[in-house]
Amino acid sequence: FDVKIYFRNAYVILRGVIDTGNNLKDGVFSRPVIVAELESLKGLFTDEEIKYFKNGDLVKIPLSLETRMHLVPCKTVAGKNMLPAIIPQKVELFNRGKGASTDYVTVAIVSETLSSGEYNALLYKEITELNWSDSKGEKIIY
Repeated sequence: FDVKIYFRNAYVILRGVIDTGNNLKDGVFSRPVIVAELESLKGLFTDEEIKYFKNGDLVKIPLSLETRMHLVPCKTVAGKNMLPAIIPQKVELFNRGKGASTDYVTVAIVSETLSSGEYNALLYKEITELNWSDSKGEKIIY
């Protein structure tokens, strides 16, 4: 899937793959979570914000992100972790010439790479079952 993430009137386009092991939900808003590489999200953040994400000190949140970011607890085979996450304005998903959008997802940010370049986002395992709508506002199902 091509994934277009809108945040603060900017957007980036990522290559996403459905991760059947990703059942991560946002504990604050109960939204499904897309896990994305920081490198691919750079166009959404200032230099100061990028340093914050790279630093790993999740306590000292930049003022510019205080009301736009929260932490999502995550458990993997490697252990437990807290991932910084944003609520995007909108996410568009494109596959086989079809496109749809939703505002009901959270994007968690990781500093490490997720693949050897094939993709840079891990999509929630049931992402195609969310309420997606096309450009006319009509609901669609993938």
